[in-house]
Amino acid sequence: MPKLLSVGELIDTSWDSYREDFMELVSISSWMLLVAFLDVISLALNPLASETFSGAALTGTETFGLALYLFTKFVAAPVIGLWVFLALVRFVAARMTGKRMDVRSAIKESRKLFWPSVLVSILLGLMLVGAIVIGVGPGLVVGLIATAVGSTVLGIVAVALSALGMLAAIILVIKWAIEYGMAVYALCIDGIRSRAALTYAKSLVSGRFLSTMVRVLIPNVVFVILGTVAVGIPAYFLSLVLFSASGINSDVQLRLYSVINAVFPIIAAVLLNPLLVIANVLLYKSLKETKTMRLAK
Repeated sequence: MPKLLSVGELIDTSWDSYREDFMELVSISSWMLLVAFLDVISLALNPLASETFSGAALTGTETFGLALYLFTKFVAAPVIGLWVFLALVRFVAARMTGKRMDVRSAIKESRKLFWPSVLVSILLGLMLVGAIVIGVGPGLVVGLIATAVGSTVLGIVAVALSALGMLAAIILVIKWAIEYGMAVYALCIDGIRSRAALTYAKSLVSGRFLSTMVRVLIPNVVFVILGTVAVGIPAYFLSLVLFSASGINSDVQLRLYSVINAVFPIIAAVLLNPLLVIANVLLYKSLKETKTMRLAK
């Protein structure tokens, strides 16, 4: 019987691949620093905390800073993040098949996949929203009826349905996230698009949901914890030094603290994202290969 890569194999192989191609991976992932750069500029232009609390009118520069901050958070960060993710997947997948791919080629190929990946992500997002609606919908409807008719009994039923619905929604979201979560990898690696990518992703997980969930969660959680600790400790001590320093204006302290909070998580993402992508590409390929072997038998 064909077996998936074990959790230990996923972690060890991911780490080995990460070390081997570290410079190329970080060269791709470092494009996320553009987000940090925009964050720092917007924070530098934002109004001081004392001015905000005093209710002072914003200057043109401060208004631009706020607009730039919103643009960075809701436009630049998602677009650059997705672009970097696609480039990492293409690079890692090519290396695992023995092909040589440079950073420029990976970035170029990722551009062609941007809009198809947006579509797949939207479809997956709609499914997860649908799972929430399925769970909480009945309780919400009964609650509205109970309010309209003033029924205490229906109100109690609505509360019970809401509690059960929240539990059902959480279970359904986790289930569908695992079953369809490999859809973007199916698009990036095998060129399977739109709803076909979701269908194919589910077929890979079919009959082995729990084993797949364990292999998704444990390596990702382990790497996230390691990355958070590695970057969080320097950030914490830098913040401690900043707030214990004397003679620094409180507005300046708050602004520098905001910069630290903005920049260090992005540095963590630059270092951590390649490792997460490697682990997930390995799992996708293992799911695909073992499915082929199962069908052959």
